[in-house]
Amino acid sequence: MADDLELLFARLARGLHSAAPERVVQPLEIAELSARWIPYAKVRGELSIATNEDYELLLMRLLSGEGGYVFADESLQDDLRRELVSTNPDLTALRTYGSARVTLAREAVRRVLELAPDALPAAPPSGEQRVIRPRAPELSPVGDPTAPSPLPRTTPVASCQFCGKHLPTDRPVAFCPHCGLNVTTQLCPGCSSEITPGWRFCVTCGRATGK
Repeated sequence: MADDLELLFARLARGLHSAAPERVVQPLEIAELSARWIPYAKVRGELSIATNEDYELLLMRLLSGEGGYVFADESLQDDLRRELVSTNPDLTALRTYGSARVTLAREAVRRVLELAPDALPAAPPSGEQRVIRPRAPELSPVGDPTAPSPLPRTTPVASCQFCGKHLPTDRPVAFCPHCGLNVTTQLCPGCSSEITPGWRFCVTCGRATGK
């Protein structure tokens, strides 16, 4: 059974996707989330939230990165985590970051909306992402038997399956430079548990992996 945190995220994902599918992959301002997409007045009954303070604490948990539902600036999420573990969390910390932006985790969106792997639109290119141009290969003298053979290249992955941002394509990539997660890990399309290569079904939820 889904907890309040997942229900809040699902409410957010459904609202964005209903407005326009591309909204679920676009960065969103924190102030916009609480004012338009998941305001207290609309979610308190659905989630049985007793007070506005309880709502703000739940929103802080979501934006801190708990559950892996959203990605945001590391310093922002670190500040929110520190407040959440304190004996008297400062709820104004959330308002401090009203203009900061967060991005929904693609796999989490796909799971709660029960979408096919290719149903979500591609993530927009990050405005802060630096364009990496491939270096020209260094040529060895022709006929030199001691020259090292060129290193094999892996097939580039277009975007991270966790945060949806574009990955470098000029080199083998094991970890996403944006969220730091392992992009070589295969995830279950149903519950996002790790899948061992060759498995036809997920050992956690029993869903077919599509292999």
